[in-house]
Amino acid sequence: MTHARIDAATLSGRRAYQLLIDTIVPRPIAWVTTMSPDGVPNLAPFSFFTGVTARPPTLALSISQRSERGADGARALRDKHTVANLRASGELIVHIPSRRHRDQVVASGEALPADPQELVALGFSDIQPGTWVDVPRLGEAAVAMECRVEQIVPVGEPPVSLVLARVLGWHVREDLLVDGRIPAAGIDPLARLGVDGYQE
Repeated sequence: MTHARIDAATLSGRRAYQLLIDTIVPRPIAWVTTMSPDGVPNLAPFSFFTGVTARPPTLALSISQRSERGADGARALRDKHTVANLRASGELIVHIPSRRHRDQVVASGEALPADPQELVALGFSDIQPGTWVDVPRLGEAAVAMECRVEQIVPVGEPPVSLVLARVLGWHVREDLLVDGRIPAAGIDPLARLGVDGYQE
């Protein structure tokens, strides 16, 4: 069997990104709600997401910056709403979307202005207050983890924000619990598959 040899030092950032997302598959999606200092909720999906440790239970999210055109026409990189909100409050809720949420996940990833009615506009009717954090929770999600930021670490060039967040508590739909465990089939989790897009 022969293999192509690809030296990371020779790659553009775009090509390295393509190889990462095509080879780290499937990638779970952290569907994250946060709240701005003005009380505006935000929902966004992130697929560079994993667990880090169980003591204390800690998650990691990697969040890139967004390219925006200024009034002078020049492009600049800015923190996404999620990171700006996390820097301000340090609170978030990570939901695990099911495959039936695919269209809502895609829509929530669009670059849109902050909107107090974003969650309703995305079709959610069961919006609950957080228990441990002051962030709204999507009642339609089978699993949600309420978290508090431990660290935000800049990594790379241009820098992405590596967010380390401690899980304060879980919300799990009761019918999913089997002897205290949560079979993945019950969640029917949505995942990213690189060049193939989303899991079907």
